[in-house]
Amino acid sequence: MFNPGKYRIYSILLLLAFIVAVLLLSGTIWNIYLNPGKPFSILWPAIIIIIIIVAVSATFIIAYNLSDTGVFNAHIENIVKNERIRLLKEFEDKKESQGEAEKKEVVVEETVAAIVPEGKGIKSIEAYAGKLLSNFADAFEMVQGLCYIAAKDEFSVVAKYAFTGEHVPASFKTGETLPGQAALNKETTVIGEVPENYFGVKSGLGESLPRFLVFVPLVYKNKTIALLELASFKKIDDSKMHVFNQLSEILGEKLAKFNK
Repeated sequence: MFNPGKYRIYSILLLLAFIVAVLLLSGTIWNIYLNPGKPFSILWPAIIIIIIIVAVSATFIIAYNLSDTGVFNAHIENIVKNERIRLLKEFEDKKESQGEAEKKEVVVEETVAAIVPEGKGIKSIEAYAGKLLSNFADAFEMVQGLCYIAAKDEFSVVAKYAFTGEHVPASFKTGETLPGQAALNKETTVIGEVPENYFGVKSGLGESLPRFLVFVPLVYKNKTIALLELASFKKIDDSKMHVFNQLSEILGEKLAKFNK
């Protein structure tokens, strides 16, 4: 296969060999000129002349190949073909990636639609929040949940899901405790190591602590108006976090309208 890069390297090597041979031959002739009566061996001049002849011949062959338009055009066609294949592969990969992203987005939209209560037949904020927690539990296998509503910078529980604590969860202010910090930051927060004094999950098999806590602030007009505290035994992956972040403002707006 025609390869200009290879010929370029060969040309440089031949040029260097030619220059060295010419210098050596010039030095030999100059030495003979300075010492006309001194005997000398014809071997080295002959070897140098052979090197020069070989270098010139090889250079001629390379020049001939480079001037062969058929070979050159075939090389250009091969480059174009490989580039076309590369671009087609990039296009297919990008198309496949976009397709996967669109599928994921459809799943996210369906999940969001399944979680957000319609509000029909729900007459109180407590009932709406309770339905919301139930939907979260079904969609993400949450084992417990609390919904806090803000009133004058203080958050109080208005709904519970599978909560087994003997006491009503204490109210908190923005910036106080773990949920208060999440409300202040307006960002979904995941706690991977649940403190021992946190509520446990009771079942027929006994009582245990959930492994993960999720605090989802519900934001309306850049202000946290409610907060969901959810407990799970399963790790919260990036896809769930993406849904939580989308729900933050959607549910914030829903609750704000419902609570008017």
